[in-house]
Amino acid sequence: MVATVTVAVLPSAAAARTVLNQLPHSGASHPALIRTLAIARTPAAEFGAAQRQLSYAAAAESYVIMATAGFADGRSRVRLAADGYLNNELTSLAYGLMGRAKSVLGGPVATPACPGTPGC
Repeated sequence: MVATVTVAVLPSAAAARTVLNQLPHSGASHPALIRTLAIARTPAAEFGAAQRQLSYAAAAESYVIMATAGFADGRSRVRLAADGYLNNELTSLAYGLMGRAKSVLGGPVATPACPGTPGC
């Protein structure tokens, strides 16, 4: 399995919610929410549109975080409703990555602090 995570930066939390509400429904029924990103010489080298299985989106503060997940081995799209285990694994991957991004981006901005190096 492999995933692509995309973060859209918007001017406000209200703008992020508006964009999120305008996106197509997510999940296996709308897998093309975001594009896949194939990266040569990595496990994602064969991750293209045909391998994408599902996509999800969420808002966090002024960000819209989107994830799409699918196969890393070149297999084409399958009917996830027929394989509950695969559906759960791909959903967990996408939601886990989005949740991690939300935990970093959705919280308050840290106050800058000097680490004690020269020039501080």
